[in-house]
Amino acid sequence: MKGETNRIFKLGTHTIKEASSYVHLGLKCDPFLRSTGMVNDACNKLRGTYLSIVNSGISPLALNPSTYIKVYNSIVIPKA
Repeated sequence: MKGETNRIFKLGTHTIKEASSYVHLGLKCDPFLRSTGMVNDACNKLRGTYLSIVNSGISPLALNPSTYIKVYNSIVIPKA
């Protein structure tokens, strides 16, 4: 990909391998700071949280819309 190079890091005479991914502030990152992996992980987490709520028996049709918004804002949005 554009901008990718083989980078070599040394500590004294020892070569240090670069990690293929790492976690920074709870976000999975790659060495080139591409956002696709982070976006995919966030989408999967949000989808899983939403499906857990829906499958728990809370039906969107049975709730008052304002209650549904409160549930969504208090459970799903903080996971993002």
